[in-house]
Amino acid sequence: MLLRSTSARRQDATGISVYLASGEFSAIRMDVRVEQRVNIKFGVKLAKTATETLQLLHGAYVGEALSRARVFACHRRFILSKVSAEDDTRSGRPSSLRNENNVVRISDMIKEDRTVTVRVLADALHINKSTCHQILQDLGKRKLNARLVPHALTQDQKEVRASNCADLLHEAQNDAMFVNSMIAEDESWCFQYDPQTKRQSAEWRSMCTPPSKKVRRQSSKTKTIILFFFFDARGIVHHKFVPQWQKINQEVYISFLRRMHEAIQRRRSDLCASGRWNLLHDNARPHTALSV
Repeated sequence: MLLRSTSARRQDATGISVYLASGEFSAIRMDVRVEQRVNIKFGVKLAKTATETLQLLHGAYVGEALSRARVFACHRRFILSKVSAEDDTRSGRPSSLRNENNVVRISDMIKEDRTVTVRVLADALHINKSTCHQILQDLGKRKLNARLVPHALTQDQKEVRASNCADLLHEAQNDAMFVNSMIAEDESWCFQYDPQTKRQSAEWRSMCTPPSKKVRRQSSKTKTIILFFFFDARGIVHHKFVPQWQKINQEVYISFLRRMHEAIQRRRSDLCASGRWNLLHDNARPHTALSV
């Protein structure tokens, strides 16, 4: 297979064209440079001048010989009693950053702050983000968003809700039409913005650790509009948008119920004719008023 974009061509001893991969070709070129330095050292041992050594190298390594400046520099260094023909050791970034020290430091930083980002970890350890991602994968860490729950319920409230749900399940099992005859009501605030998104609350967790829970106590100080909607198993029965300045009290909710009853007569005539339908709503103050 011939890959011209990532290969290099050279002539072997028999004149046959050989295509080498880029990595292998780089290693061969490195060996050729080291070999020429050895020959330069051999020329110094034979008391050859730099010009004579350059001419010999250009005759032996056609097209691959070192440049004139490089040959003269190597020749001078070997005259000054340089022994090795290999490259000098250079200080700089280590070849491997996925060492035990960085792994321990990243693990400790995650334990201190589970919301820390990869960019902060990489900047603190002076490594690139890809290496930081690889270390996190080796640690078995993944970043999960917090699960939002509507309220923090007490134990008594949980028991009451569990009892009500058990009663509803019992009715649904005994009456096949119970679920279809249920019309539920709910409302939702339409906020202008949220102070913290799910992505901002993401934390690094192990593969076997579930995500943390986050209670949304106050989404925003700016409430733009309220949406009231009544729905059943077949879809929306009635909905109503309320502006932010409108106070929701028992009189307003009664007006919603009257419009909902008119919508049932138009859209759910079978339920209205049979009279077998139930209203399900929560225990908000306007819902539990005596007039309602």
